[in-house]
Amino acid sequence: MANHPGVIHFVPGCHAPHTNVHISSLRCSKQVQLGVIVKFYLLGPLRVTDGECTVTPAAPRLRSVLALLLLHNDHVVSPELIDEELWPHDRPVNSRTAVRTYVYQLGKLFNRAHTLFTVEPNGYAAHAKWHELDITEFELLASSGRHALEEGRVRDGSATLRQALRLRSGATLSDVPHGPVLGPLVEAVEADVHTVEALTAAAVGPAPFAN
Repeated sequence: MANHPGVIHFVPGCHAPHTNVHISSLRCSKQVQLGVIVKFYLLGPLRVTDGECTVTPAAPRLRSVLALLLLHNDHVVSPELIDEELWPHDRPVNSRTAVRTYVYQLGKLFNRAHTLFTVEPNGYAAHAKWHELDITEFELLASSGRHALEEGRVRDGSATLRQALRLRSGATLSDVPHGPVLGPLVEAVEADVHTVEALTAAAVGPAPFAN
């Protein structure tokens, strides 16, 4: 496949061009253009897919920035908050430059189908669509399921709640270190999941996933 200007190509086992990001797993037999069908999975180990390919960044701090931005999807995250997560004790003098570089790398990796990661006047933001982020899907399904139960539609409600729980593959961001910022966010997500599990169990029996 010929290279085209402005398009980032990846070859299995190689580093991402123009970044120092290593693609942790790329199960494809051909070069891949990122961002065509991007999906971010946080309800379990961190995973990013592009169609049939797994394109999850491997660099630890880049993974933390990715998780932090996605947990604040469509909201601006300040540089101070990212600094606190990445360097809670000994912050380097060039921390702001490093953070900007991480977000730039995320843009290089994933801003293909549309602008997923942006630099804002007071920070940075992720703009994943509802079908690109499993947590957003979970929240929509959980809300719909609760509403159905409140209306007395137990069968519909429990089925929708089970559909939400099937999005989960393990503990939230189980392979990403939780610092002082990510930790409480992950705990809040886990609390929401356990609430949905309890609602499902009360309606029809044990949920399909439990710790």
